[in-house]
Amino acid sequence: MYTVLSTRRLLFDASPERLVSLGETYGFDAVDAFVPFFRDPGTRERFVRLVSDAGLRFGLAGLPVPLGTKTSDDEFEDLIGIVEDLAPALADAGATTVSAWLAPANDELPFEETLDLHRRRLDALAPLLRANGLRLALEYVGPATWRAPYRYPFISDLDGMRSLIASLDDPGSFGLLLDTFHWYTAGETLDQIAALDPTEILAVDLNDAPQGVDRDAQLDMERAQPGATGVIDADGFVEVLTRIGYTGPVQSEPFSTHLRTQPEEERVVDARAALTRVGVPS
Repeated sequence: MYTVLSTRRLLFDASPERLVSLGETYGFDAVDAFVPFFRDPGTRERFVRLVSDAGLRFGLAGLPVPLGTKTSDDEFEDLIGIVEDLAPALADAGATTVSAWLAPANDELPFEETLDLHRRRLDALAPLLRANGLRLALEYVGPATWRAPYRYPFISDLDGMRSLIASLDDPGSFGLLLDTFHWYTAGETLDQIAALDPTEILAVDLNDAPQGVDRDAQLDMERAQPGATGVIDADGFVEVLTRIGYTGPVQSEPFSTHLRTQPEEERVVDARAALTRVGVPS
């Protein structure tokens, strides 16, 4: 496993220079392959050079457009064009993984139609990924509170995401982004993680959940640094990942109201310490 500094997951933006400086100063192995830094050739060249000079590597590149029902066909075609432009640059820089999360409910389409929409769109992306040696990490969203306001439920657990990937034309171009908060709120177990082939897992987000809140009442944007409250067994999660031979990126994603009140650099310090606390190898 290798540690990634993602300032977006810590709820602040940073310039290429500051992102790399923070990553190097606080002992991370990698930094986000932040897509906006790759869209302008001059910024991209500067960012890649900074990362290389600091002895770091790249983590994930998040797709800039959602894949689901809120995105029109025209907007998705625009995304295809963006990926066509960005994929070679990401690959040249040494990035291997892009990522996207799937909304677990919507008001537009029933489950089967939403599933068909995602299959079509993921199948359209696959040749671009394959041609550039990239894979797309897909994240399910677990909280029941996220689904509750919407008419139509969609994939919100590990089994559902694995089934979607297996149904695609090129399943090898896709994999899992596992998030301990979503794993916990989906009611899943360490045995389910232990049963995975490590090649299925492309990235891992670690976090904790507030104490005194029932699992089904947890809110997506109220989390904590991994190991902070003990509600989520992040230590056990990391132990299982180590046992099955996972070697990919790991990052802290502690979205919360409290996080926004902290100085930005303090968030970075806490994130790095939290990864060590739950057993991520240094």
